[in-house]
Amino acid sequence: MVISRTITIAGILLAIGLFLLLWFLYRVLRRTSYYARGHNIKRPPRKVGIAGILMALIALIVSWSLFWAADNLRFFRKFSANRICFRLDIWQIDDPVKSMKFVISYPGQDTNQAPPAFYLSGDKWRIEGKAVEIKGPARYLFDGERCFAITDVVADRSQSWLSRPDDFIFDRNRLPGAESKLGEAVGRIGWLGSLFDVRGFQTSFQEVLARQSFVGRIGEDGQLMLEAIAAESTGYSSQ
Repeated sequence: MVISRTITIAGILLAIGLFLLLWFLYRVLRRTSYYARGHNIKRPPRKVGIAGILMALIALIVSWSLFWAADNLRFFRKFSANRICFRLDIWQIDDPVKSMKFVISYPGQDTNQAPPAFYLSGDKWRIEGKAVEIKGPARYLFDGERCFAITDVVADRSQSWLSRPDDFIFDRNRLPGAESKLGEAVGRIGWLGSLFDVRGFQTSFQEVLARQSFVGRIGEDGQLMLEAIAAESTGYSSQ
């Protein structure tokens, strides 16, 4: 997770903004009440300044922006360039429809709970995802400078599958990180590019074997590299 600090800061700014607005409202009501009751001797309460209102609004806008960014990065994980950031295990299954089984696990994951598995049709597969570099002042608002998410695992079929098209049902598995709209926002709003660099990555289609295991690394350029490992390797087990 890269957003725990972000949520804390956003919550503090939200509390400050709401407190200021409520305080200003209280002062406006006191001033209105003062004149309504005809208190002409005592000095009336001070006016609410435009600068104070602007500060409250800015705090609320920044808070909303941070909550939005945190929501779009909630399924992203921190990574260090060229270091192992996930493990992928694949099985070829003797099933006419669910012919490939996938399990993705991550460093630091709870080893007492097995990672969820999902199934695809076909006999070829590809991984797609996004890598985000957090830049400029935004680096101080998140718990890391780089994060990534695997967004999709896509299936394809070889010539042998063309004779049974009805079996090719599960052609894509969308993972939670696919919901992120950060990349689209960076493309539409130019100045966001100075804070976030969002890059998509994908592997080429690979043919499934009886049993395969890979570890994934993401380079400085935000591109994914898969390295085949022995399925029984204990260096980083998917359990």
